[in-house]
Amino acid sequence: MLYLKEIDLFDRPDLFGMFQEQKPGHEMNETEFKKYKAGLVEQLSGANLSTDKNQAVTYVFYSQGDHPLGLVTIKPNLDESLVKESGNLEFWLRPSERSESLETALLSLALSKAKLLGMKEVFLLSDEGNVASLKAIKNKGGIKISDDKNNIYKITLWNEDLSETIKKLEEFFEINAPEFELIVIDSREELDLLYGKKTENWTAGFAGFNRIGFIRPDKLEALSIHKKESHPKRMIHEMSHLFYNKCSDDSRRPAWLNEGLASYLADQKGKEFSLEEKIAAPDFFADQGQLVYRVGYYTVKTLLDKFGKDKLLELIKRMTKDINEEDFNKHFFEIYGFEFTKEELRKVIG
Repeated sequence: MLYLKEIDLFDRPDLFGMFQEQKPGHEMNETEFKKYKAGLVEQLSGANLSTDKNQAVTYVFYSQGDHPLGLVTIKPNLDESLVKESGNLEFWLRPSERSESLETALLSLALSKAKLLGMKEVFLLSDEGNVASLKAIKNKGGIKISDDKNNIYKITLWNEDLSETIKKLEEFFEINAPEFELIVIDSREELDLLYGKKTENWTAGFAGFNRIGFIRPDKLEALSIHKKESHPKRMIHEMSHLFYNKCSDDSRRPAWLNEGLASYLADQKGKEFSLEEKIAAPDFFADQGQLVYRVGYYTVKTLLDKFGKDKLLELIKRMTKDINEEDFNKHFFEIYGFEFTKEELRKVIG
């Protein structure tokens, strides 16, 4: 998984090495680097600054295993005159990691952070010699607004009203919405990098760690099996996962319940069900194959129709991050009064 983390004063493995690789010849030793890093942290907090227009928020770009790959600096309150001369968002990858796909993934995460900082558009000063970076800017909709001398590009940030979706999910889960950020995705390769694994063509987004990644609607049909019109339902589905995480102890299990509830709330019924599919949920505790959505949808609908929402929410609240199948079955029996087996589900369905 790729992620951004605000820079801090703690020693991070290889962070000094990343800076040395990016800016060779600066002759900065580790003591000087710590002072430089402390200055970045001070700018982040806004402490001791003459005006908030000088505030700069710096993030380190990490891969799984906390390996630093690059840096992002955002200046959310910079004077407009300076914005169009030098930009208000800077990003770079260490030279040994540069590629168009990774630069694009980094910029996607940077744009989501800019949105959280209240920005509607960002301006970037492009290094025309860094081809991968320039392609990333153009991949994210960057439009050149300056002459050839300055190379300033403008990107308008994604704007989507999710208030009705949030309201619907808050009413169902009976909790306030978790904080989250939106990551707009423009290619399958970018989705794979941000999701952390190779995805199938039926995967069009992901949710977790308080973020939602999704393929933008105008590219949905070219990059997946989904129609452009399905975007609103997909956003309900993905956001449901974040509510599930918050309602439980940050759990993703069982898969049939998590995916089934998301599909139910998004009204993603799919094709008609066979009897075997209707009772197959016990086989899908951890399975994330495509069938889990249909199986989970029907099982969740059955539990809600026959036993109500309170019992289902109680079950979700008992889910822990490391819940195993045996413990889940115990909780299910305590709440519903019957074993979670195919035979018992067959009886419930009638």
